[in-house]
This record gives sequence, structure tokens and C-alpha cells, in this order.
Amino acid sequence: MSTVEAKEALALPIRKQISDWTSVKHHLDQCDHDHPDCKAPHTSLPVGFRVVDVNERRIVKMPEGCRYVALSYVWGPNPDPSLLLTTVSTFSSYQQIGGLNALKMPRTIEDAMRVCIRLEERYLWTDRLCIIQDDPNDKMEQIQAMSGVYSSAAFVLVAVDGDHMNAGLAGMGQDRQDQKYEIIDGLLVTLVGEIYLQAVATSGCWTYQEAILAKRKLYFTSSQIQFECENQIWHEDRLSFGFGNLNKKAPENQTPAFTMGLYGGRHVPFGEYIRRLLAYRDRNLSYSSDTYNAITGILNALYDRNDLHFGLPLPELEQALLWRCHPGTNPCSQRVKELVGGIYLEEDDFQGSLVSWSLCSYDKDDKVVVLPANIWSQPLSWMKIADSWTNRRVSARVSMAVAWMSGCFELPVPEGSSWEQIGFEDLDRVLMDRWPTYRDFAVEVFTSLTAESSNPHPLKTGMFPGALRGHAQVARLRILNSHATLRVVDLGGNRIGAVSKLEPLVQAEILPQIERGEDIFEFIALSVAFDTTSFIYFPPPSRHLDTSGKSLESALTVAVMVAGRRNGCMYRTSIGKVYLQEWVNASPRFEDVVLM
Repeated sequence: MSTVEAKEALALPIRKQISDWTSVKHHLDQCDHDHPDCKAPHTSLPVGFRVVDVNERRIVKMPEGCRYVALSYVWGPNPDPSLLLTTVSTFSSYQQIGGLNALKMPRTIEDAMRVCIRLEERYLWTDRLCIIQDDPNDKMEQIQAMSGVYSSAAFVLVAVDGDHMNAGLAGMGQDRQDQKYEIIDGLLVTLVGEIYLQAVATSGCWTYQEAILAKRKLYFTSSQIQFECENQIWHEDRLSFGFGNLNKKAPENQTPAFTMGLYGGRHVPFGEYIRRLLAYRDRNLSYSSDTYNAITGILNALYDRNDLHFGLPLPELEQALLWRCHPGTNPCSQRVKELVGGIYLEEDDFQGSLVSWSLCSYDKDDKVVVLPANIWSQPLSWMKIADSWTNRRVSARVSMAVAWMSGCFELPVPEGSSWEQIGFEDLDRVLMDRWPTYRDFAVEVFTSLTAESSNPHPLKTGMFPGALRGHAQVARLRILNSHATLRVVDLGGNRIGAVSKLEPLVQAEILPQIERGEDIFEFIALSVAFDTTSFIYFPPPSRHLDTSGKSLESALTVAVMVAGRRNGCMYRTSIGKVYLQEWVNASPRFEDVVLM
């Protein structure tokens, strides 16, 4: 060990109040100089973006070309109404020099302003002061831009401890706790992992979003300061992880902000969409109405704002509709707004969509006005399909052709085709020539279907916003209760599929109906899929054979949604799978569907 390292290793215990601001600023400046990948991206911010000028104690329009610091903290339930809050009525006075009275400032924000002064940062962004809280338009514009607000900040101050806005930042007036430690072989070893495992902030949806989006975070914990960037983590406790520093590039040390994939990580957007929603399962919000808003920034970082419809990613809509609920949640529609907090998405062997969805709006007479989403003309989510369209032993092309020949599209097969007269391998080559990619197939098929579908019909007032419209197959099938899943049987009593039993509306609606002897339900066909996970639990009654008698290696199914009806619309009660041939045998009908 060198002399310098020895001095570092003999660091004194951390003081109750933060005093070593020189070291904190040194690591921030070092990151600025040595880590180009940590620099804030040039992200557009809302017009008239506001910040707090900590020197003049007022709200100002962000000067062009200046940097700012953002604050991540917990508001907590029932905030004190006497504390400063930007509203339409207070905004003007807060813009005056000295307009932000320190005596009425939430303690956490006041401490954050003092930190900025210590670190020679003039501008601070905090939602409570920089968003006009009772202006719906201003609030939504800021929420929609949240991904840019936190990713563009020079760094983010994270109030790790404290369950309300008046808790303050530990070490900025409020004494810090003694460091937690264990004695191992006579050595005193501090436990820095506790700051993650026991922090209130790590259980909050808003602070989770903010930590994910930010490239550089300065954590204030009850025991020490910690600085994290895309490359390393520095601890105020110099005995932690190699004299205070930890290399994040080592695989075992990667944190969620790194593995998120937003900044050149390994994952594609839809995979990250699933992972981020999964992480919200165990997180808390002070107000349930904030659920969707709390994840908006992450969604906007993964997708263009125009590609999101009430939290559903339009480029992957067909797969996103196949989410399954986590037990204990209570959704009432297909939208993420009612779902976050307990969902899990299971990968299906997705082969292709059976529905061309479009977005619904309303005119003054409460009639549906279809807004073209052009979902079919986008690459969709062929992160798997793009490869499987050409590389899978049973290609997605053949799967979709079989579904077409079986009657799952309201179009005749292309004129002059001889699909039924050739084997699957030859069919695959024929289809490859016509549709090299899934996009080629979807554009041709769904353009024709959209042109032939009927006009929207009038609907009753009171529908939920964010409805989807599609022209889909609908069938009436029976559902029987069983131990693990719900069995789907045709009207003749033959078992043909299964439905998830975990959905809240299964308990609230489906099972009570079955107990009353009302066991016939409506099903919507969503897409074609394999069933390699054996969700249905029994072999298919029949197989698809080609002219040589060869069958597909995996049985094809139709991914279905069990739906109820309300105010002229359909709504989801569960999802499941039905074997494709048995679906066709059930004589489904084509109709316009408005899904809320």
C-alpha cells in the first residue's frame, strides 16, 4: 500500500454535519472532466422551463446555456399547506427577488438550495416550486418532459432518508446517524448497502423514476454522502469499496440506472418497458392518482411521446396488450394508468397480430372519431419476430399464413396463391419472396383490412378516454373453473384452451357468473402465438398438416382477451389462449371492437 493509500485508509469517522465539501466538488468536477458519457444529453426542455435561482431566492426562466441541479425527494402524505407551493396565485410573488421565504420553505428544498450554494451551482429544479401545481396544462407539460428534466440536469440531489418534504437532507442541519458497521476479524467494516435497502426514497415511484433517468446522483443518506455517475460510485466513507470508490463498469456492480439501457445499455426498449413496470410492483405513492404520471418520464425516455397511448407503447401494442396482472391489483381497463403497481409481463411466442388497432377520440356528438395510429406500418416489436420471421424452424410467416388460410383474417388469401397445395417448407419460401419482413406482410394485410372495415358507430357518453378501436374476431365460449387456470370449452363441451385465473376481474366477475350458471363469455382474438410454456396444460385436439402430412412442430394458438361490455364498449376481464383450429371451429364473427 502506498503512503497516499495508507492515509486514505486511515480516514476519520464521518462527522454529524457535512463538512468536506471540497471532496464532493472534486468528484463532481473529475466526472465532468474525465467521463464524457456522463455528460447530460441535449434534450429539449419545456418552453419557459423554470428553475430556482438560489442566490436571489426566486423562480426564474432557465437562462439559455446554463446548467442546473434537480432535486429528488418524497412529498409525503398530507403536506403542510403553509409551506411554499407554486400556484397560479403565488407564482408572481415567487418571481420577485427574495420571494422564496426561507421560513416557509420545505426543509428538504431549503437544504438543497444550501447544497447548491456550497457546490457553486446557481440553479435548482424542484417540482413543488417550478411547476404551477394547480395549472393542469403546465403540470402535464412538465410531467411529459420529466425524462428530459432529470437526464439533462448537471446532477440530481437525492434525499434518500425522510418520508416527507420537511425531513431535510441529513447532515445539512439535522445530525447524521452513526455509521452502521460490523467487526470482521478485528476490523471495523461499515455497511454502505444499508442506504439502498432501508431508504424510504427507494420505495417511492417518483424517486425511482428520477434515479433511473439521472446520469449523476448525489445521495444524502442518514450516514453519509454518496456520488454515483455512469462510471463509478464514490462514498464519503473512504473505507468503503476500495477507499471510497467503486467501479461501476464491473458487471457485479452495475446499478439499475446503468442496466436500464437508456444510455447505451444492452436492452431494447420493450424489454426495458417490461422490466421497469415490473419494478413498480413494490413501490409506493402518496397519491394513487400519481401512478401513471410517476412512470411517464421513463416511458418517454424509452419511446417517443407520440408512440405512447395511456402508457401502452404503440410500436409494441400487440404484445403490450398481453400483460398479466400480479395478484392483488385491481385494474379496470387495458391501460397502464390503472395497472402499474402490480403487473408482470410474460413473453409469449408471439407470431403476429390479428387486429389492426387505431386510437379513438370523440366529436361533440359523442361519436367515435378514429385517429390512425398506423401501428401496422411500424416495425412493431420484432425484436424476436424480426429474427423469427426468417430464422425460426417454424417461421412466423408460415404461422400467419396458416391462420389466414384458417379464416382468421376477413380477407381471402391472395388471388392465384396455391398455399394449401404445397408443403410448409415450400410455403415458407413462397412467403419469403412476397413478404421478406413482417412489416411488408402487415402493411399489405392491414391496409386492406382498414380500407374494408366499417365506419365508427355512435357510443354512449361517459366512455373512458384512451379507448382503442379495432376490427377483430369475437367468439362466444364457455369457461369452467379449475384449480390452476380456467378451462375454455366450446359450446359442445370440448376443451380448447385456458384463461389466466390471476386477474382481479376473474374473482370479481367471471367466477360469480360461473357460480350462477352463466358460463358463456365473449372472447376477442388478439394475435397468433405458440404455447411452448404449456399454459393450456393439455395437447391440442388437432394439428395443422401440410400436403405431405407434415405437422407444425409447435401447436398454434390464438392469444385471446376475455371481455365484458359496458356503455357500448368492451373491457378486459382476463387473457388466455385457445388452440387456433378449435378457435376457427367455434365460428367466431368479425366485428368492430372498441376496447376501453
